[in-house]
Parts: sequence; structure tokens; C-alpha cells
Amino acid sequence: MIAFFLFILYDGELTPNDILELERNRMQYPTLAEIHDSMHDIALNHPLIARVDSIGLSYEARQILYLEISDNPGIDEGEPGLFFVGLHHGAEWTSVVVPLFFADSLASAYGQDPSITWIVDNCRIWIMPCFNVDGYHYSHDLGNTSWRKNRRPYGGSIGTDPNRNYYGGCSGSAYDTWGGQPHQNTSHLPSSAFFCGQAAFSEYENRALLSFLNGQRINTGISYHCYGESVSRPWSWSFDPAPDSILLTMLCDTIASMITCQSGSGHYSSFQQSTWYPICGSWGDFMYGYSRYVRGIPCLPFTIELGTSAAPDTLYLPQICRENFKAVPYLAQSIDSVVNVTPRIVIAPDIGYSQSGNDYTVYWIPQNNAGPCLWRLREMANIDVTADTFGTTNDRWVMSGFSPSSQQAHSGLYSISANYLDGTIAHATTQYPYLVEQGDTATFWTYYDLELNGDVAFFEISTDGLVWDQIFRFTGHQSFWHTRAYPLNDYVGKSVYFRFRLSTDGSGRYEGIHFDDFYPTVTYYLISDLPHGTDTFTTFTNVPTGTYFYSVQGQNNQGLGIRSRLIRIDVPAAIAENNASGLKQNYFPTITRQFNHEGMADIKLYNILGQEIKNVDKTGIYFVRQGQTLTKIIIVK
Repeated sequence: MIAFFLFILYDGELTPNDILELERNRMQYPTLAEIHDSMHDIALNHPLIARVDSIGLSYEARQILYLEISDNPGIDEGEPGLFFVGLHHGAEWTSVVVPLFFADSLASAYGQDPSITWIVDNCRIWIMPCFNVDGYHYSHDLGNTSWRKNRRPYGGSIGTDPNRNYYGGCSGSAYDTWGGQPHQNTSHLPSSAFFCGQAAFSEYENRALLSFLNGQRINTGISYHCYGESVSRPWSWSFDPAPDSILLTMLCDTIASMITCQSGSGHYSSFQQSTWYPICGSWGDFMYGYSRYVRGIPCLPFTIELGTSAAPDTLYLPQICRENFKAVPYLAQSIDSVVNVTPRIVIAPDIGYSQSGNDYTVYWIPQNNAGPCLWRLREMANIDVTADTFGTTNDRWVMSGFSPSSQQAHSGLYSISANYLDGTIAHATTQYPYLVEQGDTATFWTYYDLELNGDVAFFEISTDGLVWDQIFRFTGHQSFWHTRAYPLNDYVGKSVYFRFRLSTDGSGRYEGIHFDDFYPTVTYYLISDLPHGTDTFTTFTNVPTGTYFYSVQGQNNQGLGIRSRLIRIDVPAAIAENNASGLKQNYFPTITRQFNHEGMADIKLYNILGQEIKNVDKTGIYFVRQGQTLTKIIIVK
């Protein structure tokens, strides 16, 4: 049996009374070892429907365990997935007890209660009672009761808030990205209780969870915190409603109405997370946005704040567990139909091509079932890649909060600089994707004077405009122009966007940050959005010699989807074959001489693959056989 002895704090700073309650009741709560033992006991006693596994190790090398409960654990049968996770914050001890109670109840009632049996037979359920294992061990087991973060050192302090270390909502907006809202309840100051980490998914625990989630199909879930007796839904970064706000609100309101408050009267409140306080990098926004925009699957996540105080009398704990358990069968019985009616956007398809000389077919493979859709293929040519010295017109960039500045410049008269205001997010993002080639390096110059760890700037790279990799981080003072270079080896063959971003807190301003002489920036002087249709391929014939780039984007009743990566197709000049020997001639890219032929000539044209090209009335370099003489000629219209 599982002992029910916990509770914890509001999702923020603890009050003195909270700390006193935690210290007073600490010995009534299980140690981390006891939590793990309880999980193994459940799996041992119910081996046909429960198994324990680990998503990986924490910074201090502790296992992060979860229980899977299903009729065939470990096997994907296409069933809807539910995920329940506790303890992002070290001192929120009740958030461990509640999901642990769920696991014990589901396993014990299987085969006894028809509704529970149906749930286990028709769903995959993952339960992770203690995500922040190092934080719990430090807070509970070692008696540092008020500890909130994990335990990895950074910047002279210890710990990152795991619930600020996710990507964000992955919607494509710079404002929902990790590290935003720095003037609210997110901080770049390492000593802050809300420190969001060095970068998105910089923490061992978060990276392990990302790897786990990428291998599962999760359609709903709840993250448990303390305290506040509430159920909240995405978004947490914006006051605007999430795209699936009608479904999210319906489920959120229903769950809240089911849970009786600790006092025995009234029910939990229901609201959008941002109306409580806005944050970036939260679990809820990540689960919703990453699933919707990147993976293309429906996932409707919720956050529950348990109880009314940091450490309620242990007599309240069974009531808190039982009341919150009501959400499990409700979500399990609802989620299959909800998944079927939840609209999906068209995520980026996988694009490729097959080529025969100057004929080729561009094709693509949809990566999610988003219903009937149209496909929009974009063709780009006449590429120009250069170092951008910036100026008054910067049409290779999309800027918000950044603009040309004559205050500082490395070369020429201008750099780009962010509008340096308190509590702001500014960004400059390349307008067009760049297809990375072997040996490419991104380079630029920078000059900055920023509030140390209060105001932070970043250079970031993305392959899709949704998930961004942090390459460089800037904070503090650098009173001279300094160059930065980053080899793009990890992105060879991928199309990428580049972004500069500034995030400032609510106080303390200095000169700001400037960027100049950035390479590579790209533009395409010919851009054509071709007629759209339902086919997943387009064939091109008799294409003139040149280099062409293609990407494709789906559109359904949710609007335009996510654009694919770029592919590059090179159309070479044609070649010919010696009819007598059957040997293909080498392709020569330069003209050697001009040949004027009168009368008929027996010409066969081949591309560099040896494939015959039937049409010869095109500008190009060719080889003509006249008797035993092979002559290189130019055909000019």
C-alpha cells in the first residue's frame, strides 16, 4: 500500500507559513527511494498490465522512473495515450502522491471495476510521479524544504526551474519561445527561483523527457503542482486563446467541476494559464504546441494546482487524491472521440525529387493525417548569397523590435540594434531559408552593453521556424566589436533560418546590442507559388539550364500548414553519345569554339546520366557526330 503523506507549495515563492508546514510534516512524506519502491511494487504485483521504466538520468545520476499501465504495456496498439506527471518543483510534495495514487488505483481495480478495466484495455497510460528527482531529494530527503529548482549548477548558482526549460509553444512566434516573458515569472538570472536555464532543454531531466515523448503518441495529460485548487489550460505565454480553445475549455471546465475542494464544498476553478500569470517554456505550452505544430498529433494538456496550503493535515490527502482521480476516467473515456474531432494542421511534408536531364518530378510525403488538403509548391531561382552589412532597407530580414542603427557599425554606416526597453522581446529573423552546404560557416560581428543576466540576447538557428537551437548567448558588457563564427556542419543538407533575439527584464537598461556583417543571408530573385492541387507531386519538363529550389506547404480547414525543407535541383546542359562506340562523352561546362553546320545532322542528346533527351531546340552546349568527327556546338535560339 502507498502511504499518503504530502503536500506543498504554490507555484511560486513560499510564504513563511508554507515553510513551517513543510518542516513540520516532512517526516510523514515518503523519501524518493520509497516512491520508487512503491512503483516497483505496483509493477511486481500487476505484471500483466504494469511495468516500470526510466526515461534517463538526472544531473545527479538518479533514475527518472515512470509506470506504464495498459493491457499490453510496451506495445503501441494505436490506442490514445494519457500522461500524468508530478513534481516539476522540488518542494511540491503532494504532486508526487496524487499520480502515485492513480497508478495504484488503476492497477488494483483492473479486472474488478468494469470502467477501470475498460480504460486499461483501451488506453496507454504513463504515470511519472516524480520528474524532478534531484529537487525532491534535496528538498524532502535532505530537509531543504523550500527548494524549487533542479540541482545543476550554472552561472555561480544552482538549479533551473524545469517548468521554464521547455521550447515554448512552437507556434512560430518569437514571443512564445523559451526564455520569453522575462519581466514576469521567467528569469535569465541564475539565482532566481524562476531561472529558465542556459537554453531550451539545457537540463538533463527535460532532455530525457523530450526523448521519451518523441517515442510516444500522447493525446492528453496533466501536470500536477501545488497549490491553488485550479485547473488551467494553454496558452501560458499569451492571453490569446489557443487554436483548440473550445475543446480545451470544455475539458478544463468539466475536470474542474468534478473536483471538490479540500474544504468539502465548492469545486476547483478553471482558466487559461496566462490569466493567472504569463510564463514561457512551460510543460503545458510545450506539450500542446510541439504536438500540434511539430509532430502533427492532437494533445490537450492541463495543469492542476492541488490543495490550499503548503502542507495540509495528512487527513486531507486521501480526499485530494480521490477527488483528483475523477479526471482520469473522464479523460480516458473522452479522449478517443476528442482526438477524432480535434482539427490538425498540415505539418511539414517530406519532400524529394527524381530527375532525368531537364525533366524532373518533385514529390512529397505527408507526415500526418490532417484530412483533405491542397498543396502549394513554391519554386525559387536566381539565388543571391552574400554578407549583409545592413542599411536602411533590410529586405532579407523580418524584424520586430530590431531596426537599423547608426549609433554603432562595424562596417558601413549601419548595424541592426534592438529597441532596448524594459520587459521586451525583440527579434530579427532571416526572411528566406538557406540550404546549407559542406564547409558553410555563419559569421557576424557584435557589440553590446546589457544588464548582466537580466537582459540576454541570442543567436539561434532553426530548420523549421518552430524549434530553435541556441548557438550563442550574450549578456553583460563588450565595449568593442567582436566576430563570432559557427561552422554549420550539423546542418549540411538542411534549409535553415537564422535569428537574433533580445529578451529584457523589468529594470536596468544600458546601451543595448548591435549586430553587423552577417553571413550568409540569402534572397531569391524569382519566386513562384505554383497552382495548387491535391496531388502530391508535380512534373516539370524541358526546364532551362539552371539551379532551382522547391518547398511545399499544405493547406486545410485550419489554414496554411508548416512549410517543408528546401530541395535543390540542378539542371545541367545536355551531352551527346558517339553512335558508333556507344560511349558517353564528358560534359564540358565551358565553350571551346563555335561550329556552323549546314544541312541535316544526326544528333542524339544525353544528359550526364546517359539518359536521352528528345527535345533539341533549346539553348545549350551539344556534341554532333558527322562521320567520324565529334564536334562540340552551341545551339542558340
